[in-house]
Amino acid sequence: MGVGIREADMARLFTPFFTTKAEAGTGLGLATARHTIDEYGGGISVQSVYGQGTTFLIKLPLASMPPDQTEKVAAATAGRKLTILAVDDMDSTLTVLRFGLEADNHSVLTARSGEEACEKFRANPI
Repeated sequence: MGVGIREADMARLFTPFFTTKAEAGTGLGLATARHTIDEYGGGISVQSVYGQGTTFLIKLPLASMPPDQTEKVAAATAGRKLTILAVDDMDSTLTVLRFGLEADNHSVLTARSGEEACEKFRANPI
């Protein structure tokens, strides 16, 4: 749980590599999220009161039909158990990724750094 965002930091919130978490993050999470949301024609807004907390509101348009690439990937992997390497520097993100992917019957390896990811990639069929 967060404590909210200082008013002085709000303008830079979605800037790549900007972080208020000292050594806990890279500052890419919100920038990446905003870019992805924008690419799909959506929007993201934030309300925060420092000392109380923050709320992000994400709006995405409904699609009438999935994109062609999504259908191709879904067809190619349907029923297949994949071994997936998830890489992030935050345990909470890796836990969510592992939970979701294992629910789809995939085997999930996790790494918290690029170096660890390379070691696991070399040692496992991914």
